[in-house]
Amino acid sequence: MILHALNRIDPANWRKATVQTSDGTEEVWEYVSPAAESDHLKPLQDATQERHSNSRMEASIRIAMNNPERSSPTFAAAAVKWAQTVVDKPASNETEQWMHAEAAVTAALIAARDGGAELIAEHEGWIREAFKRAFEGKEDPVHRMRAGLQYNPIAIAFLGTSLLLRNRFDLGDVRTLLDAAGNDNPAAAQGFAASLLAEIDERLPRTLLRCAFFACIQPARRWGLSEEDYKAQMEAHRGNVRNAIDAEIAWLEGKQAEPSWPAFEPSKTHSRHHRSFSARPAAVEENEPRPEKYTDHQAAALWLGKGEGIFDVAKRPWLRDVIKAYSAWTAVANGSELQEDDDPDRTPHEWNYAFFNLLARCLPGLTLPQIDELALGLVLKLPGEAFMDVMTVFVRSVDDVYFSGTSLGDAEAVHIRTTLAHRLMTSRQWQWQLHELSDRITTHLGPAIAGLVFNNYGPLGVPAKCYLLPKGIDRLGPFLPLLRLLGESGPFLFLVMTLLNLLEVSPMPAHLDLICAVVKNWLTAHPGSREFWIGYEVGRRVCALLTAILAQAPRSFAPDKPARRDVDDFLGKLIRLGVAEAHQLEEIIRQVQ
Repeated sequence: MILHALNRIDPANWRKATVQTSDGTEEVWEYVSPAAESDHLKPLQDATQERHSNSRMEASIRIAMNNPERSSPTFAAAAVKWAQTVVDKPASNETEQWMHAEAAVTAALIAARDGGAELIAEHEGWIREAFKRAFEGKEDPVHRMRAGLQYNPIAIAFLGTSLLLRNRFDLGDVRTLLDAAGNDNPAAAQGFAASLLAEIDERLPRTLLRCAFFACIQPARRWGLSEEDYKAQMEAHRGNVRNAIDAEIAWLEGKQAEPSWPAFEPSKTHSRHHRSFSARPAAVEENEPRPEKYTDHQAAALWLGKGEGIFDVAKRPWLRDVIKAYSAWTAVANGSELQEDDDPDRTPHEWNYAFFNLLARCLPGLTLPQIDELALGLVLKLPGEAFMDVMTVFVRSVDDVYFSGTSLGDAEAVHIRTTLAHRLMTSRQWQWQLHELSDRITTHLGPAIAGLVFNNYGPLGVPAKCYLLPKGIDRLGPFLPLLRLLGESGPFLFLVMTLLNLLEVSPMPAHLDLICAVVKNWLTAHPGSREFWIGYEVGRRVCALLTAILAQAPRSFAPDKPARRDVDDFLGKLIRLGVAEAHQLEEIIRQVQ
């Protein structure tokens, strides 16, 4: 570095050069290394150049994987050529070697997706070998949480193998996919989300899900069980999975009937209110036999959740078979055997999100009695907080279905929401909130109420926010009677705020009767609370809603209209409380004749 510094200050090592700038050509001085320095730096620069070149190619491959528009047959061929030369070269450290291996399997994926039949035929052996090495890689628990393909070689290999099926249907590739689904490691599920297997063969998604679910039923590691016995149980488990895969292949070949959905091992819950404060569980639990198997419901949820892209019950009626097969297990796992107001000590949260999301997408085309039998009967039998948590997931999924323009009609959507709302209003937590009129909300009741009023619950002090856009508000008419019931029956702050969030998205004259009814009730519940009306800005927000409606339909506030008397009455009360906006609005309304 000293010699370099001396070279930099030597005028003999500088020469004039011409560069192009935004203002035109410009003459500058540039440094030229002397021969001795160039010879010294050349090996280092060459090594660095190769490393930088590899890094750039790895980045380009990852970008092309995530964005097909950045790829092409030419790039796919270049990626394969690069991967074949670099994958077996020694790396400077383990991390670099892992990055090269992941880039290689990604290059194989790009070749299968973008390379075309000729490139696949030329490099088919290498592509399959790259996928095989990825499938044999070690399990990383992070694949259960981190979504997407990046940094997940097993998922990349799964997607790549499914793309080979698009090029040429081969039962050998199908078995490879079923082996990946039947692995105890659910990493391949991330590739299932991006695959187009349903377009290749409509039977493939459900055969994959069955194999994945079968693999989720595993031997329990019981206390006192020797390592040899546990290994023997695991080997027997793997044998059962292989038999299940053989049965699926036989079905695909037309040699036997379609296999049934595997039955999950029961997952009973207990009341969390009946436990003692000591480390020992209650005596009733001590006498229960320890199960020999358990269901890895988190892995099952990952597979089911990643299949959301094919959740179209009109095209795939078999989706309802999944619901029917696992409804009883889901109910028991969420505490259906407990008392109505009891709370289970644990619930399968991840499974609930996937299962009830699918359940909502199985409703279009059903009659009200069928909806009651398939869906509402299951949700309503859940106790306490489990009911609220499941209801939150289910209601939001139903909204996704309803507002996306499917065949789920107004009557069905209103019936679902109304039935769940009535059950929620009888719950212990709702009754406590109604009695106390607290400005706080529990972490189970809050999301449930927010969902009923079309809001996303904001935890940790984040305000709730309406998830409907103005076009969604246009379809709100059938729900107005229920919203009025909720607003009148629950005059506590959280419901008030979420209802205002909803109405503020796109105020309409059709909302005027609802606003008048709930505001009168809120004034009865909080007659002199300046904190409620001014501190929390409820009064200001109500006046803003009325002002917006007044601008659209002044005649709605005419003296001969029913709403005028109600508006005059509660505006007077708000003025006496000190809500300045109420006085301004009253002056404007007086001019309406």
